[in-house]
Amino acid sequence: MRLFVNLSGSSVNELQFTKGPIYIGRRMGSQVFLPDKAVSRQHAVFYSSKDGTWILEDLDSANKTYLNDKAIHKCEVNHGDVVRIADFTIEVNLHEQDEAVEDVHMEDTMVELRRDLHTVVRQPKAPDAPPLKMPTKRADDFAQAVRQIYQAKNLEEMHKILLELVLAQFEALNVWIALRKNPDGQMEFQGGRRTTSEYVKRLELAVPNSISDAVDKGEHTLVHQLPREITRGGVRSVIISPIMKEGKCYGVIYAENSTDQGHYGLPDLDYLMFLTIQIAVVMEKLE
Repeated sequence: MRLFVNLSGSSVNELQFTKGPIYIGRRMGSQVFLPDKAVSRQHAVFYSSKDGTWILEDLDSANKTYLNDKAIHKCEVNHGDVVRIADFTIEVNLHEQDEAVEDVHMEDTMVELRRDLHTVVRQPKAPDAPPLKMPTKRADDFAQAVRQIYQAKNLEEMHKILLELVLAQFEALNVWIALRKNPDGQMEFQGGRRTTSEYVKRLELAVPNSISDAVDKGEHTLVHQLPREITRGGVRSVIISPIMKEGKCYGVIYAENSTDQGHYGLPDLDYLMFLTIQIAVVMEKLE
């Protein structure tokens, strides 16, 4: 079985399996990981019957599992079927396996699964980029943020305002921000804060190397849950967004929350993306 995972029409992942069960959900370790609060932790499962038929079963999920736009509890799956869970679609291919694609087995590729399936990268300029989705409460957050960032008279003030703003609006454990007036120059102000008001260095962050990818490649990244082997300081998840406008990068915002809170999800990343565009507009006019 080969599965093509899409989010709002945009390709997210491609996976191949030779046997089940194949669990779908937002729980850490799911073979098909869907990082969205509308997806149950253990949402659905593919498995094969004794005669080799593939079966899809909904695991009493909160928002149901749809096969070819019909809500199902348990149903046979055929080549070309489309499964829909929340805003994700999963296209099913049951033709012969492609030897170029390695099989995915839970026990021996957990690190690979975590890296590939628990990280979502958005590139807004991609032709098939999905639309932004945010809860309505973010409208008030955005209005408050705009009032604050327009008070900044220079980069230093902007840096201080953004640290406080991101800590509050994203209920972050740690925030790290870098800013520059010249999109082709060096970062002029950079540094981080903990929720305890202590300073945090870049190398003390959970995934500091991802900051460079955000700046150099214009990637907006969600790490929904950190692999156990790199978890440090009680960090659960991470969102990173470059401050960009018309292809010019004026800095980057990195936020990570604690294991005492829920995971960051796609709506959090989408709001941060939307916010950084407005920040870039203001930064162009700073001294």
